[in-house]
Amino acid sequence: MMVNFNHAKKVAAGCLAMSSCALFLWLNQTGIQADQVMTGQSVTTSQLASNQGTNNSTGGQTHSLIDPQDHGNYACLDQAQVNSNGSLTVAGWHAANATQGRPYHYLIVYDPAAHREISRQNITNDEISRPDVAQVHHVYGADQSGFRTSFQLGSQLATLGQVQLISRYTDAANGNSNSYDYWFAPVTINRSNRAHLDGVTVDGNQLIVNGWHATNLAANKSYHYVIVVDQTSGREVGRCLVKPVARPDVARAFSGVMGGCYRGLSGGLFLESV
Repeated sequence: MMVNFNHAKKVAAGCLAMSSCALFLWLNQTGIQADQVMTGQSVTTSQLASNQGTNNSTGGQTHSLIDPQDHGNYACLDQAQVNSNGSLTVAGWHAANATQGRPYHYLIVYDPAAHREISRQNITNDEISRPDVAQVHHVYGADQSGFRTSFQLGSQLATLGQVQLISRYTDAANGNSNSYDYWFAPVTINRSNRAHLDGVTVDGNQLIVNGWHATNLAANKSYHYVIVVDQTSGREVGRCLVKPVARPDVARAFSGVMGGCYRGLSGGLFLESV
């Protein structure tokens, strides 16, 4: 991994049923520039640092471009989406004068309903250059305030109603003290249950069914069964364990759903009577 020398300067200066999955986790604002972002959405865990410092430079951002009297907390989440492997990809930026003296940068995924942290990553050495942010917000570290990373959610998708991303600057290597945060707006996970029976045919005493079933509620369920019930008597007359079938058309319709949850139905059920 290449060392981020711009960030190194910053550190030296200052010393976070049927199983399957249909989920919409869309916050696609890719390509949003800093001058399009509204401010005033911040939530902090500490007050602004009283001494903003007079560092001659922060990366390529000279002191002449930094306004030490700017106490704003600026950030934007450009992208947040679930990928086919069950990971959550996030991209955006966070900049503020209060980050000076807090050289470690963490991203935290939080469950606001359960009030618990899901996962965190130290992105201190992986920050991305954002000259567009530095042009609009004349605050410390703005030129190197970008981020892009992924968090593996996997089976946890089945129980999440929302996720919230927190960008944290801190002076603690473990990210747990003297922190300055930006809490992005929660992203709602669609917990709907969707399916379609494409076709049913009878061959002797075998019922052949084709279709699909997709729901994020099944992210923590490994087995997928199709069960046939006699609607008159309410009695089960047959069932089979379904092997997942690729359904790229379903994937296109429900982008952002964990790939293992696009479960196509294609198989036969031997029935006692048809």
